[in-house]
Amino acid sequence: HLYPVLLNSNLWCVKEDIYNELHAMGIGVQVHYKPTYQFSFYKKLYGEMRLDGAEDFYRAELSLPCHQMMSDDDAKFVIANLNELLEIYTSKLVCG
Repeated sequence: HLYPVLLNSNLWCVKEDIYNELHAMGIGVQVHYKPTYQFSFYKKLYGEMRLDGAEDFYRAELSLPCHQMMSDDDAKFVIANLNELLEIYTSKLVCG
């Protein structure tokens, strides 16, 4: 039910922009999964911590819409618009 894609690290700083632009195009992109230890319940249990792999995954991941009611044209629309945005952001910006 999810189609996760991972952005290259040079796009992590614009992930929110890409997310917002996809939403503006009517594409129901989502973000998964916030590292569990960042939630207050787990902070109270285990204290502050950081796991680099979990942090990197969260910075990189976008979930594209994927469900049984999507047509081939819907999927092509998502792919074409994501690819266009990735080309634009890759050509003009590199995250530090």
